[in-house]
Amino acid sequence: SPLRAIITDHPALPTGTMANRIVCPTKSGRSLLRALISAPSDVAATHLIGSDTHDFLINGDYEQFLARRSKVVSTVIGAHVERMSERGARDGQSIADIIRSVA
Repeated sequence: SPLRAIITDHPALPTGTMANRIVCPTKSGRSLLRALISAPSDVAATHLIGSDTHDFLINGDYEQFLARRSKVVSTVIGAHVERMSERGARDGQSIADIIRSVA
């Protein structure tokens, strides 16, 4: 999967969430964390890491980093799904039909 964990060695934190994932083809684990910490703010922003959130990451406050990024990721994913699910559009089976066919 191209979804890589940013923070990998803090089991007490909610690291299994989308807030702790980015799309990245090559780096993972600590090297990914280091790359994001040293990333310029414009690069971090392309990964939904705003400047205030980036500061938490840089300062090692991973709990606040994940909390802040969780809000942004949820908002962006929700907006994307809303755009893609245009009300009244019929380009295939409805979700209800798909669920019924699996049940």
